[in-house]
Amino acid sequence: MSDAPPSPSPADAASAATKAESSDDTFARDEIARSVTADDFGVIFQTPELLIINKPNDVYIDGEHDNVSLTVQTYVAQEHPKKLENGGKLRFIHQLDFATSGVLCLGFTRKATGRIGKCFEQRTTTKWYSALVYGHPAQDTAELTWDIAEDPSDERGFRMCIGTDEIKGRNALTKVTVVTRGYYRGSAASHVVLQPKTGRRHQLRVHLKEWGHSIVGDYTYSKDDPNIPRMFLHAWKLRLPFKLEGSTTVEGADGPVTEFCSGDDPFASILDLEPPQKKQRKASED
Repeated sequence: MSDAPPSPSPADAASAATKAESSDDTFARDEIARSVTADDFGVIFQTPELLIINKPNDVYIDGEHDNVSLTVQTYVAQEHPKKLENGGKLRFIHQLDFATSGVLCLGFTRKATGRIGKCFEQRTTTKWYSALVYGHPAQDTAELTWDIAEDPSDERGFRMCIGTDEIKGRNALTKVTVVTRGYYRGSAASHVVLQPKTGRRHQLRVHLKEWGHSIVGDYTYSKDDPNIPRMFLHAWKLRLPFKLEGSTTVEGADGPVTEFCSGDDPFASILDLEPPQKKQRKASED
């Protein structure tokens, strides 16, 4: 039995997301906000009570921020105003970091939000993330189980760290599968698929750093390279343990379940498979 406190409710999680995102990776990016438009968002599924979107990277969930063209909150108000009518209120069922792209669930009634939010709380969802990491892991698969704690050295209260005897953390589990090993901008890198079994803040980012293979473009937990256009972490697929009318269903262990997918894996073809020295040698021979 874990000594960690219970998982936060969806409302508490949304509040924590707002607090965290107010000092997210824009701090390391010199607060240069990415200019986005409504066309950068994708609608994966919707009902009058739900909206499942493909969130762009470097987009805030909500709040007011200088030099920011659009947040998820203002996108909803601009593109889906009818969902806010007749008492409808935007509720973030779960959260994605500012720099992370991918599947994000939004609710507009307590009933819809509560039903899916309960799945996150009880860990009955299945999540797949796609990422590029530095280096070539020795194993093809791994289970990362370090506790996640708040980093006491970060005065902003934003960064997380691995828990220790002195810095108590909360239990966390991340499953890693290496898809491809290659090179990104001349550096050894690998394409991995991640399955977090818990939902700690920055869990994937901190686990991968501790594993020795931090996420490419993660300025908070990795090297700062201004030539890298984004943090390469994407919430690719989300599975709910029940059938949702009108949605895409797949066969689960106990029958049909609902699966939301942002589309093809966005990082599947980014890596160079040949070492840079070999490419240079070929170029000189040509």
